[in-house]
Amino acid sequence: LKQTDAPIPKLNVQTISPSSIRAQWYLDRALPTNVFVALFELHIRGQNFPDHMRSDEKIEKDGYIEHAWYVVSAPLEIQGISEEQDYIIFVRALFHAYESNDLNYVSTTSTEVITQNYHGFIELLTRPLLKVASIGLQLATLSWVLDSSVDQTLVKGYRIFLNSKPTEILLPNQHEYELRNLKPGIYFIKC
Repeated sequence: LKQTDAPIPKLNVQTISPSSIRAQWYLDRALPTNVFVALFELHIRGQNFPDHMRSDEKIEKDGYIEHAWYVVSAPLEIQGISEEQDYIIFVRALFHAYESNDLNYVSTTSTEVITQNYHGFIELLTRPLLKVASIGLQLATLSWVLDSSVDQTLVKGYRIFLNSKPTEILLPNQHEYELRNLKPGIYFIKC
């Protein structure tokens, strides 16, 4: 098998939780009939990993740490990554020919996937403090504020729910909204 004829792994990485991911991959074309996949290597490279991180191989060089897992098929779930770090992930496929005496493998590598820094504490943020600023015959003006401990740059927008029905998405710097065409009754509102 020539290097140029070998299938290339296509990698997809999915976040399962703040500290775990699922890597899924497939080969971009069929294997020749006389060739098999001997092994897949899934690599995760980063600056910092928790001490309890376990893999088949750990490599430290040039200011980064790389963990590798050796598997025969996808998918692979990795638990224990740090939610506050970015990681580079790639998969390498090692091919061998049936009935070959050659001890060398042909390998191909996927493109690298970079995980995004996950702000795990976003899930724990307090909801905005919502109040009715004014009431008219058929309208109500709502206003809200966030707790001062919340980093305002993390807010991507707001949404008001009126009786469990969402309004449009509001800008992160908007802190007031007017409800119109209200009819007499009880309304449940959240932000």
